[in-house]
Parts: sequence; structure tokens; C-alpha cells
Amino acid sequence: MSKFTRLFALQLLLLMVVSLILATGALAIDRVATWGDNSNNEDGFVFQMCPGTCAPAAGGWKEIARLGPGVRTFTVVSVPEGSVTSYRVGAFNIAGVTFSPVTVDTIPGLPTAPTTITFTPCKTVSVVEIGTGVWQAVCQP
Repeated sequence: MSKFTRLFALQLLLLMVVSLILATGALAIDRVATWGDNSNNEDGFVFQMCPGTCAPAAGGWKEIARLGPGVRTFTVVSVPEGSVTSYRVGAFNIAGVTFSPVTVDTIPGLPTAPTTITFTPCKTVSVVEIGTGVWQAVCQP
């Protein structure tokens, strides 16, 4: 097996691994939530989530973070692609908690899969530098 054939096979293997990850939905992203601190007497904030589109009085709200006073951001980690989740943040002190309006966050789903791969025999293979130190095998049918 020539050096160029091994390079082409390695690129094809990498493409197959990425395709498998995308096909199984194994990717998730992180989202940073921010809000305005409108109070001057909070002891902290409680950050809650509810799967789907939830009304403020709906069941299913789950506390995912309790934050200190003056904090205005929270990172929600590993949000699955294609999900819909409701979030709210509440300022709390000894008197109770006051919640923000509900925000629904929709994470885009996976794109439509490409068409079927077809292969054409190569008469010649050349290697082209496509970036500094990055090479790609190019097939001439």
C-alpha cells in the first residue's frame, strides 16, 4: 500500500467516524445563560430547567444550580442537539423567591444526511497542500 493510499484511507476512516457520531446523536453542546440582576437584596439565584415547553406553574421544574448574589451567568452543559428545554432563574432571600419569565431554548437538530457516497477509480493520485502542513490526496479519474 503506497503512502498516498494510506493517507486517503485514513481520511476516509476519519470521515466515517465523524458520520457515525453525527448519526447516533452523540454530540451535545454547552449553552451560556445570562440575565439581568434587578434586585439589590437577593441572597442568591436558583436556576431551573424543565424538559419541553413548560408553563411557570407546571410540574417538572428541576433546580440545576444555586448561585451566589450578583451572579448573572450560568453554563448549561451537554445540551443534546434537537432538544427543547424551558429555563428560568429566580432571585431568592429569606422572604422567598421571584422567578424570571420562562425562556424556551431550542437546540437545532442534525442536518439532513448527505446523499450516498459513490466511488470512482483513480487513474492518478496527487497530493496537494491545502494549508500549512495539511495535505490532501486528490484523485484524477
